[in-house]
Amino acid sequence: MPIYEFYCEPCHTIFNFYSRTVNPSKTPRCPRCGNPDMKRRVSRFAVVSRGSGEKSEEDEGWPPLDENKMEQAMALLAK
Repeated sequence: MPIYEFYCEPCHTIFNFYSRTVNPSKTPRCPRCGNPDMKRRVSRFAVVSRGSGEKSEEDEGWPPLDENKMEQAMALLAK
């Protein structure tokens, strides 16, 4: 299942949503404030390399995922 990221401007938060289809036509509402106008963002992805294993500057600054809120938002998308 693909994961899509949507940004809520009023909350200044990026939320991750699972989808049953690729390129869903529906835009979810913000699980925090209910904003219906969330903006789809390009997701980051991991690249496996044989480097030193140290974190780079790109790894910093991502908020932790809230699994409970993500499940609630996915339930709303499934309706």
